[in-house]
Amino acid sequence: MINRIFIFIPALLIFTFNVHAQIKIGGSIESGYYKAEGTQSIEQNDLFTGLDGLLGYNYKNENRKGSIKFRVRPEFYGLNNQLSTLKLRGDVSYFQNEKAFTWGINLSDQKYDVKSDNFNLTYNTFILSGNYESYVNGRLPLNIVLGYGYQDIGYSGEQNLDLFFGDIKLFQPLDENLKIGYGAYIENFSITGRSIYNLINSDEENKGRRFGPEISFNYLGAEIINFDYRFLFHNSDFTNSPSIEHWFRLVAGKLITSRFSVFVLIDYYIRNFKYKNNADKYSYLLYTTMNFDNRIFLKLGYEFNDNIELYIRSGYFKENLYSSKYNFDGWNALIGVDLSN
Repeated sequence: MINRIFIFIPALLIFTFNVHAQIKIGGSIESGYYKAEGTQSIEQNDLFTGLDGLLGYNYKNENRKGSIKFRVRPEFYGLNNQLSTLKLRGDVSYFQNEKAFTWGINLSDQKYDVKSDNFNLTYNTFILSGNYESYVNGRLPLNIVLGYGYQDIGYSGEQNLDLFFGDIKLFQPLDENLKIGYGAYIENFSITGRSIYNLINSDEENKGRRFGPEISFNYLGAEIINFDYRFLFHNSDFTNSPSIEHWFRLVAGKLITSRFSVFVLIDYYIRNFKYKNNADKYSYLLYTTMNFDNRIFLKLGYEFNDNIELYIRSGYFKENLYSSKYNFDGWNALIGVDLSN
């Protein structure tokens, strides 16, 4: 992952001459109690500890901006380390303003390892997308995103997901602080995989499409509210119609005082898939989303200064892992410290 992202660094550094640049370093540690249930003996009431490290580089000038970010996050469930995860992620972005439009490129590369006493899972995810922003009739913002992604999952066999996606959204400003967006999302995907019990030396395949409308609500005032919703139809070789998915994302926050803040995060999807009779036999070919974290959190924070924040975070989490056969969910209550330069 790191090697692929470093290919982009020399190109980005060329653009940083005569522009404002900033190195970003941050980290956090949080610990507390969690209660979880799941498959494969993931059922515990124990101590959780998570660490988060960030190294970033931002730059901008009058008509362009870019960033490079690396993040590492180990997590430990239980005093005896019954379950642990390691998330490595790198992101590169570049945007440039032209006279009539703005264009940009985003790259994300991620590695996710899940280890327990009974199983190990490894994810490798890569997404490359291009952005186009302009105005319709000179006043309505239009955003178009086209991209490619792949995901490799290793467990009792292997699953490889390739997808091409498009996202188009038109925004309607209602006042200087509020705008509503309407759009559509479409994705074509192909999954190849092989079970360890398959004695035939060849991969099997599942092809499909996800598509549907989406809406968004963005408010920036005394409070911050960003809400996105997608209603997607899911068609594939192993599903019957109608198979649907709801995806919600909400980030809302408010400063209670000059130092106290409260934030709510919801990142959640609900599936209602109608599988064909042979789907259980081919679980290694069923669709596994690239975003398998479901979260509903409330966070209360206190800023000692611009560099140190103490916070309390509590809520619900659900990890939908390999083909929904391996998952765990529950509740937690954590205390953490966030440090940044």
